[in-house]
Amino acid sequence: MSDGAPQLELDPPAGAWASLVRSDINSRDDRERLGLPTDRPIVMAGHQAGLWHPGIAAKLLAAHALADRIGGAAVWLIIDTTDDDPLRYRAPLRDESGRYREHTLTLGDDTPTTTNPRGDRLAAIRAAFDRQQEGEPEAVRVTRAAIELLGCSMPTLIRSSELPQTSAFDELASRFRSQPDEMRDAYNRAVESHPTAGVNTLGEGETPFWRLTPSGARLPARQDHLDQDLQPRALVTTGVARAALCDLFIHGTGGRGYEPINDDWLPDAMGWQLAPFVTASATLRLRFEGDAVSHGQAEQARWRAHHARHHPGLLGNADRQAERDRIVRSIEELPAGEPGRAGLLAERHRVLDQDQWEKATRLAARGAEASELAERAGE
Repeated sequence: MSDGAPQLELDPPAGAWASLVRSDINSRDDRERLGLPTDRPIVMAGHQAGLWHPGIAAKLLAAHALADRIGGAAVWLIIDTTDDDPLRYRAPLRDESGRYREHTLTLGDDTPTTTNPRGDRLAAIRAAFDRQQEGEPEAVRVTRAAIELLGCSMPTLIRSSELPQTSAFDELASRFRSQPDEMRDAYNRAVESHPTAGVNTLGEGETPFWRLTPSGARLPARQDHLDQDLQPRALVTTGVARAALCDLFIHGTGGRGYEPINDDWLPDAMGWQLAPFVTASATLRLRFEGDAVSHGQAEQARWRAHHARHHPGLLGNADRQAERDRIVRSIEELPAGEPGRAGLLAERHRVLDQDQWEKATRLAARGAEASELAERAGE
């Protein structure tokens, strides 16, 4: 933890990815419609707009690396069909006590700079956002700023709100209009076959789309809403992308859990051939001066503080520990409901209360140590 070395996860191993890329481009019109290349394979990844944690950045870097290797194009899908605010981001900042705390900041707002050791970085984030072209959607500006800060090439950007322009999306929505029960049943069978994916089945009349109201609100679309302006929800987003817009899709660990639902549903229900998907993620922790504290160390300190209140020997009182153990053995030897157990339990409480009173200062120090280590581990 203390050296800040990233922990990478690539599934399957990266050496196998090139052989998985689908070589046929069978959706030229949809790709042209969204301004995507049609003369080379597309490696796609994506996420909600924002300043990403390393697991998301790993997907973009992997997409560039594979596209360069196979002579393809890297495309980033900005998920702007959610309620996330692209201008809000989380950052670790030191508080008055010197501890790192998680803060939620908003691009453009005044945020602490000179009083914080990461103030220079916060200023760089705001400057990168300000450099992006005004008039573009905020989700695009934030994504461009994040990629600029990573220092890698800018991929082709598309937004999930643009997917309704594709014939694949229109075909799927039309099928739900004409065969709602059959499509919902096929969807639900696939969801039920992956119970750990965290995806809910569709209820009576429900569909896997959003509908846009005249005021711009995004609400779940039911069967009788399918003639309105529709937007894709999660599975439809990646399903359409894999069916029409890319030759390999890179998911994170979350997408790896739910994407097999599309593999079970869309080829059967729609006859689509989906591009393969792989997984890329990374974990990177803050670097600390001096020794870092792990969650395991903090948990051990909490255990010691708790058990010291019930085991006098942990604070060096062997005689009282022996007395406590004798009482416990006597309790265990008596059958449940035996009247003598109550007296022994009271005697054990007396022994421990006496020990805790005598060792109050040391017990408080143990508790304070546990709290201190928990805070440091939380950093």
